[in-house]
Amino acid sequence: MPRQPPDDRRTAIADAVIEVLASSGARGLTHRAVDAAAGLPAGSCSYYFRSREALLIAGARRIAELDMTGRPPTAPATVDDLAGLLTRLVWAQITADRRRTEARLHLSLEATRYPAVRAVLEELAATFTGAAVALLSALGTRHPRRDARAVLAVCQGIVFESTVSGRRPFTQPEIRAVLTDVLTARLPGPSRA
Repeated sequence: MPRQPPDDRRTAIADAVIEVLASSGARGLTHRAVDAAAGLPAGSCSYYFRSREALLIAGARRIAELDMTGRPPTAPATVDDLAGLLTRLVWAQITADRRRTEARLHLSLEATRYPAVRAVLEELAATFTGAAVALLSALGTRHPRRDARAVLAVCQGIVFESTVSGRRPFTQPEIRAVLTDVLTARLPGPSRA
């Protein structure tokens, strides 16, 4: 088997951290479990990430990197467009990207004990908040930061409810209806087209 370059090995380990968090939770996150999930010999990941905190940071950074991949380049022109965009993003988090979402939820809890993990997650949140502020400003909101936080909180609530509650997840039409209502309430009439 050819040797993996260090950057590829670090990425494989960070991906394995996400998988272990999603499948076993934060309690299951050990160097041994990450080695197994990455298909590496025992002791491999501790060479790159010496502590549990370093593993958590690696997972958080990898999630941030994956979350920022393929973001839409243009701003939606209407509330309907923005509701559609947000619906697709939320839907992906509870379906295609569910494992990453589950890992992110575990990391959020661990961030209460590890300031460095919190810093990575806060940086990612600030990026999304900034994007939401720009989108809502373009649509004419009078309170872009407040409204962005409110809209993102609704999105996060839908993801949380659909991921961990044990109840039936929101459907795409339900997500879109909720987001349309929230956006319509926060934006002036003319941009609601």
